[in-house]
Amino acid sequence: MFGARYVEIADLSRQRAILDARYLAAIGEYDRSGDWAADGFASTASAVRSSSRSTYGAARRVVDMARKLERLRETARALASGAISREHAQAITDAYTPEREDALVEIEGALVSAATMVDPRELRNNYVLYAVDAIDGDGGAAREESAYGRRGLHAGPVGDEYVMSANCDTATGDVIDAALNAEMERDRVRGDERSISQRRLDALANLCRRALDNEELGTRHGARPHVSAVVNVEELAGVTPDLVNELRTERRRHGHLSRATLERLLCDCEISRILTTTDGEILDVGRAHRTVTNTQWRALVARDGHCQAPGCDRPPDHCEAHHIHAWEHGGPTDMNNLQLLCWAHHRALHTATARARARERRAA
Repeated sequence: MFGARYVEIADLSRQRAILDARYLAAIGEYDRSGDWAADGFASTASAVRSSSRSTYGAARRVVDMARKLERLRETARALASGAISREHAQAITDAYTPEREDALVEIEGALVSAATMVDPRELRNNYVLYAVDAIDGDGGAAREESAYGRRGLHAGPVGDEYVMSANCDTATGDVIDAALNAEMERDRVRGDERSISQRRLDALANLCRRALDNEELGTRHGARPHVSAVVNVEELAGVTPDLVNELRTERRRHGHLSRATLERLLCDCEISRILTTTDGEILDVGRAHRTVTNTQWRALVARDGHCQAPGCDRPPDHCEAHHIHAWEHGGPTDMNNLQLLCWAHHRALHTATARARARERRAA
């Protein structure tokens, strides 16, 4: 009925579930044994995080699932046989609390049986949540409170990317969905080739930028992103805009800034000149100055009206002030050298410029 490749994939999926069961069982045994303390760790989750090179939050969730599977034996056996996936088992174990244990164990067999026939999402929404509400007898109040207590946003740099994962209660999720969907529609442009997930992330970034621009959380066009240029004074031929080419700085929170990213940020920010000796002694901190004033920003909005990239009509609150001739390469901050570019096209232009320079260097 099915081709050989389908059969192979199905078999590998079953083997993966079996391996997941072994992994979780091993973690459960390690947790009970207390060997993690003898190995020098503060908790089982710390040991799992070290051994798997995962985040602490992910490690803690794995340990929590392993502990619950010790109480939910039928679920553990189904996973170990490959009859259900780890995601199915997660849907069932998420429902476990000590208060629900007796009632949940009674219906566990029915939930496992359903898990063999439906996908994890349907299992959670149409079976597990219904069962939990019936056990709690409170119309879902305890379940919602538990989900609210588990809410969290994990975010941070991983290599060259910034990685986020989140979980929240449905009420909070509805608010986030409504805001993102509205911004996605607002941000839609003709011939948009972005995927849904890319548009959703861009919408989140748009909302954050606008909150900053509107001074709800701070300001950007009132007090722009601040960059400190730390320069060894003994390497300076003179204090000119060209000193920015010698920038060697790190983002305070997110690690090293690439040259392309730094040049894009320098289009519309404040610069502080910090002069040091070779051994790092600070000799002078120059006065910060704005590269685009509030008056210039208003004039740009009045003149350009929207992003000046060909075919783009994103409004000013989606835009930044771009130096046509780069400020760090001597370009002046005057209206003839400024234009509005939306965040996406601003990034694309600086990336293209950086690549062109790289090609020129290689050719030379």
